[in-house]
Amino acid sequence: MAKYCLKKPSRRLTCKKKYKIQRKVREHSKENQKNWIKELFESSHDQYLVDSLPEIVESDGKSARTYASEVRKTIENADILIEVLDARDPIGSRSPKIEKLVIDKGKRLVLLLNKIDLVPKENVKKWLLYFR
Repeated sequence: MAKYCLKKPSRRLTCKKKYKIQRKVREHSKENQKNWIKELFESSHDQYLVDSLPEIVESDGKSARTYASEVRKTIENADILIEVLDARDPIGSRSPKIEKLVIDKGKRLVLLLNKIDLVPKENVKKWLLYFR
């Protein structure tokens, strides 16, 4: 017969502790994501990622001026730039300032329609004709 004195303590947590742990995990995940993005911009690779939303500026000192210089460097180093457009709203997801910079530098610009499976085929064909 088993002895009852060998029971393990319960692993149940109070709600306060549970929510505190969840909050700490969320904060840690956000911090890791910020560090990953920072490392992505600081690393030197042959491939560059340019965010087409200029209003997003990192809060740790990167100003709009340094962001613009990074975009210019990326355009100068690239042979071809690929701009990913959302097929549901291609005009809304375009960045005319970046497109103008690319064309002024004499680089090739490729427009890529993403999520075309969410849009009727007729609309996709019309958008393709519009962009050509």
